Amino acid sequence: MIDNAGILDLNKSIQDNIFDFRVGAMPAQVTSFFETVIADGILSRLEPVEFQRFQQLLKACLQALLHKDYLYLADLLQYEVLPLLAKATQ
Repeated sequence: MIDNAGILDLNKSIQDNIFDFRVGAMPAQVTSFFETVIADGILSRLEPVEFQRFQQLLKACLQALLHKDYLYLADLLQYEVLPLLAKATQ
């Protein structure tokens, strides 16, 4: 099971690649990040409203990838997704 530290490590790796402009790795890394979150069962610990918010954030992250808006993706992950997942792993 992944914990807060594991989630933070995955996010840091994504953000490092964004800010070092290694964008070729973005789709695979973001996919891996969300697959890990889903496979680990973290989402089952969210309240229904929080789960709906996660779904909205996942769609927003995918749109950011599609439009190659990597700064927005980094912001979504850091300021929206991570705090939501942190609540679920406490």
